[in-house]
Amino acid sequence: MPLAQAVAILQKHCRIIRNVQVLYSEQSPLSHDLILNLTQDGITLLFDAFNQRLKVIEVCELTKVKLKYCGVHFNSQAIAPTIEQIDQSFGATHPGVYNSTEQLFHLNFRGLSFSFQ
Repeated sequence: MPLAQAVAILQKHCRIIRNVQVLYSEQSPLSHDLILNLTQDGITLLFDAFNQRLKVIEVCELTKVKLKYCGVHFNSQAIAPTIEQIDQSFGATHPGVYNSTEQLFHLNFRGLSFSFQ
């Protein structure tokens, strides 16, 4: 998805998605990803700096969103899914990675990433 299309979608749904931070490098804008941070929704969209196409959707705060995969909801605001549930829903082909600096466990899929504390 191109950046312009993502911005148009976010603008269209501005009553639902209220806070969007745009983060980029002023010094070298073509060497660092462009980021749309949906702060109230716990989602970060990472775009390639050069071609401005969506690379990764990071779901950072699972209690802030209601997610559905193949027609089945796998979380709610009251119940965040476990690593095992995400693994089972998406069928991970490789183990997650623990980042000791952030103290987060990252489970990555093609174009989608989940972070757990």
